[in-house]
Amino acid sequence: MRSWRSIAVALLVGACGSNGPATRPPPSATAPPAAVTPAPAPAPQRQQTVALTPGPLEPPIPHLEVPRTISSDSRHLVEALDTVEGFALGGIGIAGSPNTGETITTDLARRPDAVEAFSWLARHGQPVARLYAYWALRTLAPERALAIAPALEADATEIETMAGCIIYHQRVGQIAANLKRRDRSRVMRVPAP
Repeated sequence: MRSWRSIAVALLVGACGSNGPATRPPPSATAPPAAVTPAPAPAPQRQQTVALTPGPLEPPIPHLEVPRTISSDSRHLVEALDTVEGFALGGIGIAGSPNTGETITTDLARRPDAVEAFSWLARHGQPVARLYAYWALRTLAPERALAIAPALEADATEIETMAGCIIYHQRVGQIAANLKRRDRSRVMRVPAP
């Protein structure tokens, strides 16, 4: 039995093919039907980013040269955090699920070398990872967060943010300024070791 998705795809492909609505040529008595060879399936590609929604993490494709002074477990978390595509704090989606970036940040904050890892990431990571590092440092090492704040507040890069079920695009500087205000919803809870 076919699923509703395969039926919908078949209808869409038939109705919206490259030449408009699907039409069949009239059968020809003199020409035998041509043999159709299927195109080779594309090679599966490894996902390079981590979505905002929770789920199992695949090992990220490392593109950072994380210093060896940071433990291998923490390096893995730094690399994973650097692949997160959007910034969100608190629950997201209809169920209010914790987002992946916040979960990774909290996991890294429990590590003994967290301050060093976040300090390095705040200066060398992707914009989203830099914001998560800044958010963590505001709790774990406020003096380091103050040193990083001016560069983040001057960053005009637009990134995706999410609040509940709504996705926004905001500048990194705006988000950093909002985090600096430090209202209760923006403070990282100190994780238990």
